[in-house]
Parts: sequence; C-alpha cells; structure tokens
Amino acid sequence: MNGLYVVAKALHVFGAVVFIGNIITAALWKLRADATRNPRVVLETVRTVHLCDWVFTAPGVALLLGSGLFMAARAGIPIWDVFWLRTAFVLLNVTGVLWVAVLLPVQSALIREAARGLEQGQITHRYRTLSLVWNAVGLVATLLPLINLYLMIARPT
Repeated sequence: MNGLYVVAKALHVFGAVVFIGNIITAALWKLRADATRNPRVVLETVRTVHLCDWVFTAPGVALLLGSGLFMAARAGIPIWDVFWLRTAFVLLNVTGVLWVAVLLPVQSALIREAARGLEQGQITHRYRTLSLVWNAVGLVATLLPLINLYLMIARPT
C-alpha cells in the first residue's frame, strides 16, 4: 500500500468513527432529553442534535464516500462487482436519503415544536408525534451503517 492509500484508509476509518459515533450519541441525547419532559432541555437538545448532524454526520459521510470511492478506484475494484462493497454503498445511500428526506426535515419541525412547547410550558402533542417518526426512521438510519460496519470488517462474498 502506498502512502496516499493509507491516508485514505485512515480518513475512511475516522469518517466511520465520527459518523457512527455521532448518530448513536445524538439518539441517546434526544431520548434522554425527551424523557425529562422539560421543554428547555428538549429544545436545546434537538437544536444541538441538528447542529451536530452538520458538524459531524455530514463530514463523516463525505469522508466515507470520498475515501471509499478513492480506495476502490485506486485498487481497481469495481464496487458493483463486489457484494460487500455494492451492498455497503447502497445502504449508505439509503441512509443518506432517509437523513435528507425525513430526518432533517423532521428535526427542523422538532425544533419549531420544542420552541412552541417552551412557550406553552409543556411538550406539545405534535412534538411527541414527530419524535416517534424521528425515533423510528432514525433507528433504521442507525442500523444500516452498523450493517455497513460489519460488511467493511467481514467482507462477505
């Protein structure tokens, strides 16, 4: 392996750590904040989760995609011909679609509803409903990268 490939591999691992670490930690923060039923805690938490998606999740995904595609091209491996690479690429893209199409818009709505809840002095019914959607879709969007982690390590054929 040459130096550039090793750098790409290190960036790939770093991207995975940042991405997976943030999505798991964000879910824990939000679940714990929701459990307090304290509108101020909930609002600050959903704002922070949203911020962390832009600070950690998005760059983690960019590092994963960029370094992964670079390494595959550098090694001369067509990702569509290798089961574990093809599957991991598809799952990461499905995760991205869930994030962009569902989770980010729901997070924005959660922030608005949490602010309303703070004004009203209690968590709103709409916040709780949106939170259930975020939890369900977020679970899927968390499990898929964990499957990817397995695929990257086990490399099944």
